[in-house]
Amino acid sequence: MTKRDKIAGKVVNAPTAVRWVDFLKLAEAAGFTWRKGKRRNAYVLEREADQITLTVHKPHGADPVDPAAVRELMKAMKLR
Repeated sequence: MTKRDKIAGKVVNAPTAVRWVDFLKLAEAAGFTWRKGKRRNAYVLEREADQITLTVHKPHGADPVDPAAVRELMKAMKLR
């Protein structure tokens, strides 16, 4: 089992408790590139092949990523 599979398993099992670092690793493994957005703590994830763009706010401290953003990433990756 690869690291990507382990992180994907965590995300599918508990989408409300995903850390920012794991979220970015999973997005990069799925082919997304990220850049800083125009707003404070906003990041844009883009995948050129499918022309998918997700805007995500980085949580403060150890707070989990917004579950809606996690669901959108899972939908783009076809995990659910």
